[in-house]
Amino acid sequence: VKNDLVKTYSGGMIRRLEIACAMLIKPKIMFLDEPTIGLDPAAKKVVWERLNFFKKEYGVTIFFNTHYMDEAELYADEIAIINRGKIVARGKSEELRRSLGGEIIAFTVDKATIKPDLIQNIRKLSFVKDVFENGNLSVLVSDAETALPRLIDVLKDEKVSVERVSITKPTLDDVFLKYAGTRVEEKGRISDVTHMRTMIRKG
Repeated sequence: VKNDLVKTYSGGMIRRLEIACAMLIKPKIMFLDEPTIGLDPAAKKVVWERLNFFKKEYGVTIFFNTHYMDEAELYADEIAIINRGKIVARGKSEELRRSLGGEIIAFTVDKATIKPDLIQNIRKLSFVKDVFENGNLSVLVSDAETALPRLIDVLKDEKVSVERVSITKPTLDDVFLKYAGTRVEEKGRISDVTHMRTMIRKG
């Protein structure tokens, strides 16, 4: 491989080479644009092990942006979520998850049965804190035990076909969806996530 031209390398190999070149000069600050995109899980792990060693050994501050929330959770000391060029939320992972409060009731539904105004109607319910539409239907509530039967009734009345229900604490994915993900806003407009990125500050 060492005698091959770089243009013959795979995308993952080129990505690792770029990071290695950046580390050679031992910078005080590194800016990485989606450093593990195109890498398989094993290669991702190796990259982050090297970056963490580099950070501890040389005191380097690393800024990186990613759409992988698991990377943000595992490797970022501080996270900033950017929506259309502006920071809309910032803090440690635990702080951001706590900022949502309550519990998430996630419904796997038949998308064909969802009416255009369904999410707005659910959001108007007094016990609902927020609603996210990310392929499924996720509802943020203070108390899932009391909210679930009422939500089931609403979905039945709306003739929505529910395939599966789960209850979890808010995750970093939920935080991202609240502040910068695809969601129906008050005017019913679907936000465009193409221009939304998560900027992670590590260091």
